[in-house]
Amino acid sequence: MSVWLNFDYMSVGTKIDEKEIDLVERKAGINRKDAERIIRVGAELRKQYKSGELPYGPSVGDLLNWAKIMADGASIKEAAEETLISLTSDDHEIQTIVRKLIHKICDSV
Repeated sequence: MSVWLNFDYMSVGTKIDEKEIDLVERKAGINRKDAERIIRVGAELRKQYKSGELPYGPSVGDLLNWAKIMADGASIKEAAEETLISLTSDDHEIQTIVRKLIHKICDSV
């Protein structure tokens, strides 16, 4: 007997789950505004992954790693370089797309 379970991301596109923001804030020990920025970036990357525009959508663990590097003193953009940008792809063109998206969201929230 086979069973197939389909789990979706908590936050995708404009659907932002407050529980995911709370989780990142609490587990990483960062402020709420930065946790919200991280989740908004993750949600947009997940949307683009699901539509086939990007090769990878970040898990909540990936977003927590990004937040934990911030908690250790890195800026949100420095921490993104060390985690999310390189994790999404080793293609420089895709990394540039991800980097621009991160800067756009982080500068607007």
